[in-house]
Amino acid sequence: MGIQGTLLSPIGYPTYPSNPAYIPQIGTTYSSKMNFFQRVKNTIAACLKELVVFNAMNYLAYSIKQEFNIRPDLGFYELMLSPEMTLVAGDFAVDYARPIPPNMKLIGPLSSVPASPLPEDLENFMESSGEHGVVLVSMGTIFEFPESLIPTLVAGFKRLEQKILWKTRLNVENPPDNVKIVRWMPQNDILGHPKLKAFVTHGGSKSIYEASYHGVPLIGIPLQPEQQLNIGKARAAGVAIDLDRDNLTPDDIVESVTEITTNPWYKGNMSRISKSIQSRPISPREALVQWVEYIANNDVSHLKPVGLGMPWYQYYLLDVISFLVFCLYCIYKIFKYLLCWCCCSKNEDKIKRD
Repeated sequence: MGIQGTLLSPIGYPTYPSNPAYIPQIGTTYSSKMNFFQRVKNTIAACLKELVVFNAMNYLAYSIKQEFNIRPDLGFYELMLSPEMTLVAGDFAVDYARPIPPNMKLIGPLSSVPASPLPEDLENFMESSGEHGVVLVSMGTIFEFPESLIPTLVAGFKRLEQKILWKTRLNVENPPDNVKIVRWMPQNDILGHPKLKAFVTHGGSKSIYEASYHGVPLIGIPLQPEQQLNIGKARAAGVAIDLDRDNLTPDDIVESVTEITTNPWYKGNMSRISKSIQSRPISPREALVQWVEYIANNDVSHLKPVGLGMPWYQYYLLDVISFLVFCLYCIYKIFKYLLCWCCCSKNEDKIKRD
């Protein structure tokens, strides 16, 4: 059994269908509705992803297997296809809809749960924000803003009416009076607080799912390709504004926060997504338990499509198409030869009669 944190396909093999005709690839910011040239670029991005990402992952997996003696007889592709069932902590309310194989089950975002009460200091900060509310700023657990952006962020936050709860490990000198710096915070619980008005995020999958669950509009400042793709999906859904970190100005921050907190369109769109996620028949954690128990007690090999183990040229019928094209070419050459033979024969008969 495999567990995947997002529907995003890092490799793109048939296990996780990711048709570039309508599924934007990593490294792009397109929506699912692309024009012709966008589909061309998206297809090129998909091919490059296959070549670059697969080779990099194959090398890393081989190194790890050799070091820890993890089934060295199996290649990376075989290891990837080995789970009989894959559970995905995703939801089509956030991800682009696509066909998935029967051995893949979307159970919903596991980290998105009803909010718990906040610690006293954070609760007091949230409640002290008044009618303007609070804007949460966090780049997740791993990432941080480049230090060169700190003066820009501070200058922009200082001009806002909202209070800013900023989770960062960086040293922010002389933060404005409306900014509270914390090293850690219960993000899901803060996103569920009624005083929270917007979420400035890098666009990680976990952050977007938690914000979507609680109906909080987003301001995205992506730092790497996967996050650009996630923010692009949120922008296409009408729940986010994206900013370019390389050209970010204090005015951009003020304008985006003002737009996201005063325009009800963003909140309305996010509320519909939130309702869809929260209205699932069973919670993601209950679904996880049920599927794990089912897999533990039953043979699920019948759910695994045979096509998952096919070479890519067979899966996409390239060998069949090549054969048919060759047959058509042979038929064309035969008819051409017969036509030429008939014409030549008629000409010879005419010459003999003359």
